Amino acid sequence: METDVPFLRLTTRQARLKDRFEVQVDVRPEKLRAGQVQGSIRIRTNDSAFPRLEIPVTGQVTGDW
Repeated sequence: METDVPFLRLTTRQARLKDRFEVQVDVRPEKLRAGQVQGSIRIRTNDSAFPRLEIPVTGQVTGDW
């Protein structure tokens, strides 16, 4: 699991259903910069039909951090 968005922190933990995992995405305020955001979160899986998921991350950071 990885991202090219510098202000995101990705962590995993086992879900209540033991054959699954949860991905938690947190914003790291110290890494925020005003401007356009365009990147992705990429997750490798053990599912042969979907070996890789790519989730787009887009938006606009406004304000003075």
